[in-house]
Amino acid sequence: MMRKSQNNSTILTEKAAQLNSLMKDSENAVSVITITIDRLASVNDRINTTRQEIESYKAELERLDGSMEQQFSHNAKIIEKFKNFLED
Repeated sequence: MMRKSQNNSTILTEKAAQLNSLMKDSENAVSVITITIDRLASVNDRINTTRQEIESYKAELERLDGSMEQQFSHNAKIIEKFKNFLED
């Protein structure tokens, strides 16, 4: 009877050790995932910052393009008036 009790105790000790090992493996796996999520969130933050900078540049470029378009149209009208002046 003593032998069976020792055998059960050994098995329980081994299973408790296995459980502890599996719990540590699980914690490590969750830690890897958490770190990965944090790193991806950081990358997304940098992407958003860069996109905001691009939007700012785009807005300024569109404003400049609009000004150039107005100046081009103005110059084209002057050119046409001078051409008409020379033809008369």
